[in-house]
Amino acid sequence: MTAITDADQIKKLGEFEDPLTFFPTLGAAVGKLISQVRSQEKNAPKSAVFRKAAEFRKQATTTTELDHSGGRLVELSGFRGGAKLVQRLLTTPRNSEARLILVKHALKHPETDNPLIFRDALALCFLEIELGVLNADNLRLAQLIQRRYLGSLILALEDIVSHEAAASGEGSTQRKGIWYLKEIAKNIKLRSLDSDFVIDLPSVLETGRLRRDDVVRKFGGLAEVLGNLPLAKHCHERMHGILEKVHKQLPIAGCHRSILLRKNVRLQMVAFTAGQRELESQISEQMETAMSLLKQSLKLLGRTGTRQERAVCVREFGLLTQTFHQYMPRLGHQLTRSHTSNLEMAIGLLRKIAGERGIPELHQKLVKSLDELKVLREVAGEEKSDAEKTSPLDEEPVNKFFDKEVPEDQSFRSDHDESGNKRPSFFEKQLPKDL
Repeated sequence: MTAITDADQIKKLGEFEDPLTFFPTLGAAVGKLISQVRSQEKNAPKSAVFRKAAEFRKQATTTTELDHSGGRLVELSGFRGGAKLVQRLLTTPRNSEARLILVKHALKHPETDNPLIFRDALALCFLEIELGVLNADNLRLAQLIQRRYLGSLILALEDIVSHEAAASGEGSTQRKGIWYLKEIAKNIKLRSLDSDFVIDLPSVLETGRLRRDDVVRKFGGLAEVLGNLPLAKHCHERMHGILEKVHKQLPIAGCHRSILLRKNVRLQMVAFTAGQRELESQISEQMETAMSLLKQSLKLLGRTGTRQERAVCVREFGLLTQTFHQYMPRLGHQLTRSHTSNLEMAIGLLRKIAGERGIPELHQKLVKSLDELKVLREVAGEEKSDAEKTSPLDEEPVNKFFDKEVPEDQSFRSDHDESGNKRPSFFEKQLPKDL
């Protein structure tokens, strides 16, 4: 095991100097690796002799800095079989198997080990995700190594700050940064996908070939996972591009885009709270965009969607509405009357899926939020006009939203199929505790 002995090595990291730049700094590192791979592929020598010479020169430098072959990771971790994997990656930069073996090896080390081991493994894993086909294995590893590096970096920062912080307040930036990193770690949940999950986003974006079942099932789970992986920037862009194209034909696509945006906002709010006030407009714009997409989906699904699609969309509508309620005042925005209408609509729709896991808790939070707003407006002596009482979704009244497939006198249960047979809940886990 390689102990942390060189504090200067850690201090050189951009995310140490300013922990609030954790994602941008690491995003730049991943981008550098992508450029390395593409450059090597573009300029690969055609002669076998020149290829071997180039590989030898490359190998001599890979143990001192971050490189797509993982040479420094092997050196720092003492991975005995790693040299062969490095050689394979130098020869074939897109060798997914070799790269992920290095990531898995890094995960065998405890958080107390050298943070650079986990940092390099994280960059290599996200290089794989950005370049290759997404599957359950590499997405699981990306979540695990992201969490491991966060934990290791926090330990290193706490150790260094405790030794160097003086009475003058030196080290205060790092202390604020430690709080930020801990909050990020707390907000990033591990999400699982079916073991056979595979999707090639670049190919789908290029060909436009996409089945309805892929959008309903695959993209729903993928949105939950990618929402916790901000470093997968190109994957986010591709997914938004794909879902934007099919939104009118498959309205549930707007719901999946909302999930991505809401989760991104959640992480940005941590940075905003830590002092990055310039994020205010970006956060509010993303929430407005998500709400607009979601309302479109709700209207369309009320006429054409399946029960499962409607239930997933209603759940997201409830989560996003509660996110609005929590974040807008903190951003310095007033909660408008349209937000009150959204709360009322969400409360009504959630009653239709009250049997789903986590829905009663979300329903209670929204009811409490609505009561708070009513009290505030009563104190202010405000009264709604007839025009303001109109629901933003009044084309699809609450009691008719599930009308086509569920009689009004029955509660909606999405854990039953069309024949009335019970099936597993499609809401994977409890709703986040902070919503």
